[in-house]
Amino acid sequence: MLLLACLFLVACLPTPTEEIVQNRAEGSLETIIYATMQPATVVEIELPNGVSASPVSVDANDTEPVAAPETEDAKQFAPRSAMRTIEWQETFTANAAMDEIHVTLDAEVEYPENGSGAVAVVKFGLPPEAEIRSLIAYFLGDGPLYLADRTKTKSYYKATMERCTAALETETDETMQRQWELLLKRTSQQYAEAPEDTEPAPWDGRVDGGIDLMAPNGDGSYRYLSVSLHGVAYRATLDAPQYQSRTRQTTPQTERERSAWTDAANVLRTLGLDAVPWAIAEQEKTVRAFGEETHEDAVVLRCSPMRFGLPCTDVYVFHGYEGAEPESEPSYTTTFPQESLQLVMEDGKVLTYRHNYASVVQSVENDAAPLLPFEEIQQKFREWLPRTMYVLKGDPLTICVDTVQLTMRRVPLPDSGDELATKTYWLLPVWEFIGSVRSEKATYPIETVCVLRLNALDGSVTE
Repeated sequence: MLLLACLFLVACLPTPTEEIVQNRAEGSLETIIYATMQPATVVEIELPNGVSASPVSVDANDTEPVAAPETEDAKQFAPRSAMRTIEWQETFTANAAMDEIHVTLDAEVEYPENGSGAVAVVKFGLPPEAEIRSLIAYFLGDGPLYLADRTKTKSYYKATMERCTAALETETDETMQRQWELLLKRTSQQYAEAPEDTEPAPWDGRVDGGIDLMAPNGDGSYRYLSVSLHGVAYRATLDAPQYQSRTRQTTPQTERERSAWTDAANVLRTLGLDAVPWAIAEQEKTVRAFGEETHEDAVVLRCSPMRFGLPCTDVYVFHGYEGAEPESEPSYTTTFPQESLQLVMEDGKVLTYRHNYASVVQSVENDAAPLLPFEEIQQKFREWLPRTMYVLKGDPLTICVDTVQLTMRRVPLPDSGDELATKTYWLLPVWEFIGSVRSEKATYPIETVCVLRLNALDGSVTE
């Protein structure tokens, strides 16, 4: 549907003076990348034990991370050029697919003083063995370790039955009582059919090819750690919360959120990761089922891995509302997996940790590839946004952009295959335009979404 919508969008617009190209990675882009080419250097991604490439310290009374003095190792790993601040305030209206968009920009933009950015070749890959063992030590400890088994045995369902019984003793609402009774009945049936607990298989200590391990918590439950090409995933228990947040992120607003922000920054530092918290995610929905453990005080933190001094954010791209129904769900798409980092913290404890699709840098192709002047980026934004935003007839959109930031983003290299283990990408600077989208007919606004991404080297539209 998105493809049809895009075709219809292009058909309805005047013939553009420049072809819309997404993720351009041949021809002119290579010319730009190597225009001021520095010798390519192979990057040693394994840092000294305990050294963070860009350490941060967080004041509990502050909402933003404060950069700590960098070590020489950190400076070499994640150089950041001097930045100048540009004030951008503008309002305009443009014709989109079937109606208008009303755009307001109010942002402070940081642009590199030297007008250049780094370009690297990256791929998905396992962390170095030393890093994997550090993850094991931090999350699982030095006790007995076993091959992960997520089979729900009798002890699992017994714990659920005990929760149901305890809830029935205190619940006064008749409707909720019936819900608990139904859950208790279903769990009793599952308990009867579940396998008996068995002794877990000990881990042999090897990390080649990744790991999928569990360690006992001492109360019959286990914590789990998986490391693969897809990334790192940790859960404090089998039922640890798996929050999904899409439409809203904020800076810390409460003491609990500020404390979780500080705790998350400390976790990242301890793990030796070049990453910082960047937003508190609204707990919009969760995969938790009724009757399972809840974590009302949990805080979801989205974090930015840092590459060459710039963040690798995972803000969702909003293209518009699909279909003919105004209340239809917003459309979020991506053409290939992007790196993301999320923690769920509660009272200083990590409940869930996910670092998906971490970049492994193969080589730095250019330390100083020339960026388009920001005045050209501004003009590209005015041109491309109406041509990439799908708008329903009779339902104009109001777009308010409050963040314009230079980030590092993957762009697939041509002819590098489709397999996750072999696919390679440019990692290059990209401008993100982030804000809120409001529709007159839709029942809810869409907040903290990226409405457009532009390649900072050639101004093409990129995912």
